[in-house]
Amino acid sequence: MSTRARIFHMAFVALLTAVALTLAARSVCTLANEVAHEGAQKAAHESHQAAEAVVPKAQKPGWFATMAGRVFGPFLAKLHELQELDENTSMLKKKVADLAVENAELKKIAASRAEEHRAERIKSEAKAEGGVEHARTISSLEVFEPGLLSKPPKAVFDGALKAFHAGDYETSAKAFVQLADNEENDAFNTAQVNYLAAVSLYYVGNYKSAERFFEKSMKLAQARAPAGSGEVSHLGYVPRGMAWRALCLARVGDQAGARQAVHELIQKYPKSREARRLNRNENFR
Repeated sequence: MSTRARIFHMAFVALLTAVALTLAARSVCTLANEVAHEGAQKAAHESHQAAEAVVPKAQKPGWFATMAGRVFGPFLAKLHELQELDENTSMLKKKVADLAVENAELKKIAASRAEEHRAERIKSEAKAEGGVEHARTISSLEVFEPGLLSKPPKAVFDGALKAFHAGDYETSAKAFVQLADNEENDAFNTAQVNYLAAVSLYYVGNYKSAERFFEKSMKLAQARAPAGSGEVSHLGYVPRGMAWRALCLARVGDQAGARQAVHELIQKYPKSREARRLNRNENFR
């Protein structure tokens, strides 16, 4: 074999060898890829199986669980809603109970304040009419003989006089005042009736009204027995009225007025029993 042929033969063998090696390399790569792909699929399958094993069965509802959810789901939702409403109702009931307690306390406070205002009003009215806070107003006096004030004037007078002597000054004051202030029938609007009304009012603590009726009694007595008339029966109410008026002024705290009234009594009626009695009283000097 010539040298040229030998070189050509060697080049041809080298070419075949390179082709064979290239095909072998490609086969190896393809096989490796297939093996890797199969391995990855297998690993993914095993991982999926492992994950399914870890996931609780409750998260993989079957047909029974699905049907139960469809049937009982609305009922359970309604039950939950009712439970919430019941809780809200309980809270509202508690709030209502708390408000009721608070309202009861407020009512007690309001009643207490109303009673305080009523007591202050009574004191104010009593002081305005009687001169002191504890005075009994004429309208508050009670008549203990039923129907006495609705009787004829003579029967009222007899009942009032009986009550006066018995120490029932509320009844006597109420009855005598009615007789003395009766504008339709003034037959009993006398010095005696006004005097007895005044004394009765004094004993129930209505000093200002008593002073008014004492003054009225004295005026009626002086009008009935003017100076020089010779009639003295009614004049006795004047010194008595002046003495009682001094006591009324002292009761309402007008000490200067009381001393002035006593001084006037002594000046005008020095020999009267009332003048002698009050002249010995140091409170009026």
